[in-house]
Amino acid sequence: MTAKLQLYNFQFKIISCYALTLCLSSKEKDSFYAVLEALIKDTSAGDCMVLLGDFNAWTGFNYTAWEDVLGPHGIGKMNENGQRLLELCARHNICIPSSFFNGSERAKVTWKHPRSGHWHQPDHILVRQSALPQVTNCRSLLSADCDSDHALVRCRLRVKKKGMHHAKPPPPPRPDLSNLADMDRRVQLQSNISQGLAEKTPSHDPTECWESLKHVIRSSAMKSLGKQVRKQPDWFRHSADVLLPAIASKRSTRLAFLNKPSPRNRASYQSAKAEVQRCTRQTLHRYWLNLSERICRCSDAGNLHGMYRGIKEALGPVPKKTAPLRASDGTLLTDMQAQLDRWVEHYSSLYGTPVNANLTAIAMAIPQLPAKLELDREITAIEVKQAIGALQNDELRDASITTLYKNKGDRHDCNSYRGISLLSTVGKVLAHVILPRLRCLADQILPESQAGFRPNRSTLDMIFSFRQLQEKCVEQRRPLYTVFVDLTKAFDYVSRTGLFAVLERLGCPPTLLAIIGALHDGMQAAVQYDRSVSHGFSVNCGVKQGCVLSPTLFGIYFSVLLRSAFPTSSGIMLHTRSTGGLFNLSRLRAGTKVSKVMVRELLYADDAAFVAHSQEDLQQLCDAFARSCQDFGMKISIRKTVVLGTNIQESPVITLQETSLQTVTKFTYLGSTVTSNNSLEEELGKAATIFGRLRKRVSDNNRLPLPLKIKVYETCILSILLYGSKGWTAYRRQERRLNAFHLRCLRSILGLTWRDRVPNTEILWRTECLDMRTLLQKRRLRWIGHVIRMDDACLPKYILFGELPNAPRPVGRPKLRYKDVVKRDLQSFSINLTDWESVAANRLGLRSVLHQGSSLAHQTYMEECNARRTTRHRCADRR
Repeated sequence: MTAKLQLYNFQFKIISCYALTLCLSSKEKDSFYAVLEALIKDTSAGDCMVLLGDFNAWTGFNYTAWEDVLGPHGIGKMNENGQRLLELCARHNICIPSSFFNGSERAKVTWKHPRSGHWHQPDHILVRQSALPQVTNCRSLLSADCDSDHALVRCRLRVKKKGMHHAKPPPPPRPDLSNLADMDRRVQLQSNISQGLAEKTPSHDPTECWESLKHVIRSSAMKSLGKQVRKQPDWFRHSADVLLPAIASKRSTRLAFLNKPSPRNRASYQSAKAEVQRCTRQTLHRYWLNLSERICRCSDAGNLHGMYRGIKEALGPVPKKTAPLRASDGTLLTDMQAQLDRWVEHYSSLYGTPVNANLTAIAMAIPQLPAKLELDREITAIEVKQAIGALQNDELRDASITTLYKNKGDRHDCNSYRGISLLSTVGKVLAHVILPRLRCLADQILPESQAGFRPNRSTLDMIFSFRQLQEKCVEQRRPLYTVFVDLTKAFDYVSRTGLFAVLERLGCPPTLLAIIGALHDGMQAAVQYDRSVSHGFSVNCGVKQGCVLSPTLFGIYFSVLLRSAFPTSSGIMLHTRSTGGLFNLSRLRAGTKVSKVMVRELLYADDAAFVAHSQEDLQQLCDAFARSCQDFGMKISIRKTVVLGTNIQESPVITLQETSLQTVTKFTYLGSTVTSNNSLEEELGKAATIFGRLRKRVSDNNRLPLPLKIKVYETCILSILLYGSKGWTAYRRQERRLNAFHLRCLRSILGLTWRDRVPNTEILWRTECLDMRTLLQKRRLRWIGHVIRMDDACLPKYILFGELPNAPRPVGRPKLRYKDVVKRDLQSFSINLTDWESVAANRLGLRSVLHQGSSLAHQTYMEECNARRTTRHRCADRR
């Protein structure tokens, strides 16, 4: 039932519904949600919409999995109907307001189970996410007499008129860099720069030379490339040279037809209009095809940064939400200049005071190494100091700080934003020249457990290593205590005196050390906020976020900090041997061939996880790390540091700086959710949210052909859903749940509902997609081949081929292990278990074998589905 109300300059639409119960068939539920989704699609995006009714859906409390759909105050567990409702909300940017308001459980539950007596929340009121700020409260009223066993749910909204748009002052003109793709424009730019430099009078003053070079480059770029005009849609901008002439032709023929409506002018106008439509379709197809291929290449190469950057581009531009800042005393600042001054105050207090480090602790952590003079070639320290010191504007050293919201926390608080340094291009070039030399120093100090910003390593290495540690501790009945440490503004609290002392003791030659010091000492910064620039202030601590040197410098400093904290070996002992076969446990009985490895920390840049078998050992690790952080000037965020226990009897009590740490049952580690019960709910929620955001741009876009929609789905949605799946130990029931979501997405792309009566096998055949079980198997086998090809000293390979010493396995059937799943995958792909490691050693050969095996496994799945369908029909005929 629907109702429409006319309010102000928009409509207020109310949709009342009653969903089917949990015990009914999936087809009936699909029918209900298809009708409900059609009503939602018919509602204009500018109108206010409220959905209310008994959905028979328990949505749970996992708000991290369903970002912007659920709030932090949900209750209960999620059932199947709850997952359907949450997926619907994610697809259409709808939220559940009751979960965003804190209150007692009595103010949220609406129905009491007649047998168990437990209270649940099957009734909901839903609004658009954009309308959530207008909701003042949402709760249930158990005392209201509704003549029903369900309680009344009340949602209060303060509906506002649509505000008028106030234009911001135009930004300074910029050259249109997209024209650099044109070879003629590029040659013209080079010619103009050469001519401009030739006309300038030579000068020996570095500042005058730099200002002259900047002026020539900017003026030549504006002259050759033209002024950047209003941004068109992303797909339009990439083919503007084809579309703009077609649109101009259509506009001229339309004017000619309006001035003289003859049959000839009508035909010309229709032809021009058809040409624009044809060019638009080709442009869209080419844009999405190139974007999908780029995302796929980055995913295959392990370039997670490039992959997620492509996915972000596919999701389209996100409108920036701004909020007035709060002053240090808590008052709201509405004046733009006052907000800019607040940013200066915030960053001055953060960067203005130098961070002191204990140089004695640094000297004790690492010995003095001889200077590597081979790194000091061609450039002299005097020349660099003179050049940088002579530049009065200090553009090689100084930075403009822009603020990025972290997508969490109070928008009015400056601490909810991340400051990114916008550096001079010349400074970036110099940093890239220094970086290879700096990495030579880093390689001798970075531990094997550090995977951040290092070649041939990724977040998946640490995620897989941690999951394997969990699995082995569960298998051999040993407890695992893990603390995930969060450092407060890790890059900003690096002591520069301590960093330079560390580099000197590592053998950094004088020239290289002088260059690094000159790029940091005496640095000035200004804040860019809402097209305004503040006055400059001093930056006396930290490394620049946005500089290519910063991750390596921080990694060196943090590695020395860990050496100071843990001078002796401690952690979890593993016996490992990479030869003899993964499935052959007897290989570990050869004492002379077994290596002993101590695993204490898992690191990716500043993300640190420390592991131990006992609560006492973990407490010692935390105390030692806290003391070392104090010596090195680093700060630990006690509020964000948590403890996760696996295979433990009672919740651990770990203190840090006399404060008890929070104990959790799940944690998002490097983008993947690690839990003690192997749940996949988080991944389903993230994928459903991304699929909802791509719905209008891809799924419902009639201009895109089906193969291209499927390619975008595979590169964007499946990349999110299956992130970290290479290390999953997935049970069959979890694979079936993932496959159900996979098929629902494919049906939505095809525009099919339950009424079409199209079986799953037909869906997979039309889309030419693999089933989820085969996809997971193929990803696991590719990853296990990658681990086989790793060096024996790599941490993932150590843990995979190892076991805990003096920890016998219990009697009875053990839980499913990763090795069991891999063996099952090999059998499904018809790969011989005896020589599969030799096949995995050849990367190209393994890829060919997996391609053939995936086809065979998918064919087996299709035959199983057809057999089950035939059996169901035969049973129905007998009735």
